[in-house]
Amino acid sequence: MTALLLLLSCERQTPPGDPGHVVIRRLSRAELDHAARDLFGTTLHPGSGLPADDFALGLDTLGPAQTFSALHLEAWERGVDDVLDELFGEGTLPVTLVSIEAEGPDARATSGAVREGNAWALWEEGALAATFFVQVAGTYRFDVLTEGRPALQVDGSPWTEGAPPSWTLPLDVGRHELALTWAPEAEGDELIVDRLELTGPLDAARPANPHPERVLSCDPAVIGEPACAEQVVGAFARRAWRRDPAPSEVADLLAVYGVARGAGGDWAEGVRAALKGALLSPWFLYRVELHPVDDASRLTGFELATRLSFALWASLPDDRLLDLAAAGSLDDPGVLRAEAERMLLDPRADGLVTELGGQWLGLRGVEEASPSRERFPWWDEGLRDALRREMHDELASVLLGDRPLTDLLLATDTTLDERVARHYGLDPDGGWPATTALPERPGILGRGGWLAATSLPDRTSPVKRGAWVLDHLLCAPPPPPPEGVPPLSADPDGEPISLREQLEQHRSNPACAGCHVEMDAIGLAFEGFDATGAVRTLDDRGQPVDTRGELDGRSFDGPPQLAMILAEDPAFVDCAITWSFTRAVGRPPDEADADVLDELRTALADGDLRYRALALALVDSRPFRYGSGR
Repeated sequence: MTALLLLLSCERQTPPGDPGHVVIRRLSRAELDHAARDLFGTTLHPGSGLPADDFALGLDTLGPAQTFSALHLEAWERGVDDVLDELFGEGTLPVTLVSIEAEGPDARATSGAVREGNAWALWEEGALAATFFVQVAGTYRFDVLTEGRPALQVDGSPWTEGAPPSWTLPLDVGRHELALTWAPEAEGDELIVDRLELTGPLDAARPANPHPERVLSCDPAVIGEPACAEQVVGAFARRAWRRDPAPSEVADLLAVYGVARGAGGDWAEGVRAALKGALLSPWFLYRVELHPVDDASRLTGFELATRLSFALWASLPDDRLLDLAAAGSLDDPGVLRAEAERMLLDPRADGLVTELGGQWLGLRGVEEASPSRERFPWWDEGLRDALRREMHDELASVLLGDRPLTDLLLATDTTLDERVARHYGLDPDGGWPATTALPERPGILGRGGWLAATSLPDRTSPVKRGAWVLDHLLCAPPPPPPEGVPPLSADPDGEPISLREQLEQHRSNPACAGCHVEMDAIGLAFEGFDATGAVRTLDDRGQPVDTRGELDGRSFDGPPQLAMILAEDPAFVDCAITWSFTRAVGRPPDEADADVLDELRTALADGDLRYRALALALVDSRPFRYGSGR
């Protein structure tokens, strides 16, 4: 509904040349993490504890869809406390409890399980799994509320130490899948699982912040406590708020410092309180842009610096960009372009890959892919991470390199490690990591990560794969299915049929045919790959896979021929422009942007379809440099 309202709000008649109104944007969870990294040099993820971000038009950075509640603020405050504890070396690492209810969206059950009220009942072949993100390596306790005796699997491997209902686990930083299965020695007919809880770290010492000088830039014993506090707090507020704070604002933060000192705290406790105040301020949490109500205006230097850094880095401006903003230099198109070129070469430009590539091109979906371990026992967290790295590097080579956008669809060369090479059926002793050509796996649509992300846990989904291509690559998303349409049936009238035949029967319903003709044709092209992205020649019913189809009157057989058709479709380039414009500007393009879109198409064509050309042209466009309160 939020996305629909946003789309409807764009059906306005904007005067030509009007840059359009952008609803104020809150920093997403990923942007909060990146901001903390750049402010403090921390490796913690203080934004990860916030409620999941709201999406509109496939993005989590659009103001009309975003929410901010007391839960968000409380979670962010906890994250800020963790980062400040690390900075000042205070206390011990907090012991956190992550509780997942079995019936909630974060728990995943296999086909050998059935929902019973607020719990899941598992039989011998069943499993209930949840993925936990560990920020700090250490010892954790995994507790379960069950009836019956479960066995535990950690990242796909049986865990034999300890016994239910509580296990002690050493976990490294990263994602870990913990799954309950039927214990071989269990008694009874079923296992009932109600809750999964991970507590820890139980024994980890707090690591020191690796770069305290980024914030604590003076010694209070040398220049005096008040002067050092003012220096630290003023400089921090400038970086965190992405502008020069007014003297009165610095005074307000120093008043917080004074209150903490007056309550008996030392210099560090006072500065800590002031820094926390800056990070809880709306000036940090929101990307504020102020414009006259009835007129368009050029963004201020600081507003433009913020748009630029969040567009290219998904993070804060650095000191160089802030200094140029303060001097008014970013109003010079040449300076603005030079800064954009510099920023695209900076390691922080990886934020463009993880955020734009994550949402437009499916990288985030790889992180959430969850093929059934029962159906695909070779799938585990290690394989998921390896497939994600492969796809990340593929996206980075296009978004940040010198390869054309069409390589997202057509490139056959990829760099594989041993795990992915083995998954792709290559010789595991082939000297990996190495770059190799995989003509049967063109572009991102041939990558195992994308193929797994667009599948169901226990089988492939041509509908899901086809819908993704239409939505993300051609910007022609199919509408939601009408109510009352029955699901696919593999055994109509008791006779088993193939998935292609199931889809043909589904299209016989006039309410479904319009969308499914293109969607199914695209999705069936990938039936030569299973739900983990591995090659197969037989489908789930033992029949030879059929990857033939037709799109826009052109026949194809398999991903290479389909990829060529998609790459030659002008809608692909237009879709890349639309996704990039929407994320960078903060709103989707509308009819008033027609001339701007033409300019972006021309720039992209003149730049040999390199994404860098699109990014630089977008930064120089009027909708990016101007705002309107209209």
